[in-house]
Amino acid sequence: MQLGSPPSYGAEQSFSQPFAPTDCDSAATCNPPIATGDSNISQLSPNANAQGDAVSLQNHNGTADLVTPGATGGTLVDAESHSVIYNGGSSKKQYIGDTDPGAGDTSHVLSTRPISAAALSGSTMRVPGPAAGTPTRIDLTTQGTVQTVPTNAPCVPNELQATAQHWVYWSCVTGPGRRARHGHRYGDGGGLSTAERRHRETARMQAAELFEQKIKLREVARRLRVRRKSAYQWHQLWRDGGATALASRGPSGSRCRLSPRCLEKLAE
Repeated sequence: MQLGSPPSYGAEQSFSQPFAPTDCDSAATCNPPIATGDSNISQLSPNANAQGDAVSLQNHNGTADLVTPGATGGTLVDAESHSVIYNGGSSKKQYIGDTDPGAGDTSHVLSTRPISAAALSGSTMRVPGPAAGTPTRIDLTTQGTVQTVPTNAPCVPNELQATAQHWVYWSCVTGPGRRARHGHRYGDGGGLSTAERRHRETARMQAAELFEQKIKLREVARRLRVRRKSAYQWHQLWRDGGATALASRGPSGSRCRLSPRCLEKLAE
């Protein structure tokens, strides 16, 4: 290849297993790989086995974990840590997978739901809410709704992206040839309610106990069902300041500067 030449795409495979096309400029359909945020990559393998498509999480050590939804003709929607979202073409369902040992059955499918816009965010996923402009957070384990936040979006998002557990970006169709795009930052500690903060603090305290037992960080993340990145961050705080460094500091944001009298007026 000479300098200045456009890159070329060859057959993409891993251990003789072909991946879905990733060249979105030339392929009719494509599924680019998605970085999971913990040094691994997730990629779709069409018709990987007798069950149909498979979503692989390629580990940095050369091994791969598979989610096998039992559907074909699908697309890889999102991946983060050990979780993936896959839309089944043949089944018309959305699959949430988790490659941690013991998660789901042998297919590693945690749950299914109707196909919609979706984005992973830590131990939750963002999906469109019941009304226009209300992205909702769902707990991946319980499938319960943990938060619904109005964003003033004029329509139901058909694309969602989440980042840093504080921001969600949405895109939706407002009319023929017209789209609306916007970003929204979640307040209150990155979108966590008081109950969620208590749950998070409990997980951090449990992590401190595991750190004392010298449990490997990957195992800590697996047991507590948190991202490995979170486990690494908690371990650094614990190493520097002990368990007290992992205590909740309450909601983030500036301190309220309103006087008690003003607060009473607002409550009327």
